[in-house]
Amino acid sequence: MSGKIAVVTGAGSGIGRASALALLNNGYKVALAGRRKDALDETAKLAGNNTPNAMAVPDLTKQLQKKGEPVIEGVAITGSGVFETLKEVARLVLAELKKGDSANGNADIAAAKAIKPDIAEAIARGER
Repeated sequence: MSGKIAVVTGAGSGIGRASALALLNNGYKVALAGRRKDALDETAKLAGNNTPNAMAVPDLTKQLQKKGEPVIEGVAITGSGVFETLKEVARLVLAELKKGDSANGNADIAAAKAIKPDIAEAIARGER
């Protein structure tokens, strides 16, 4: 499973924590998302030898900012609006990609395919 990356919400407790630990034990690098940083740090500690592959989202954000990478955040409360939030994040990612020079001019479509195939098709048709 090397090279696999996951983002787990609610990683500070319960099912989210169990999911994060299971992914870490199966070779994933995991971004730990949740409301309480102390709980996320505890999840990382519980990963044992896999602790270097776990990082709380606030720490990940700081590292990206130090490198000058764009950081895009999306928030959905209690499951409401998750799909709409993901679509908006995809739009922001695509806008960032369009700012740079892509080698083949299709980086935005490739990125969208990774996020949501129907968005990629809409971009290819010039609808987004």
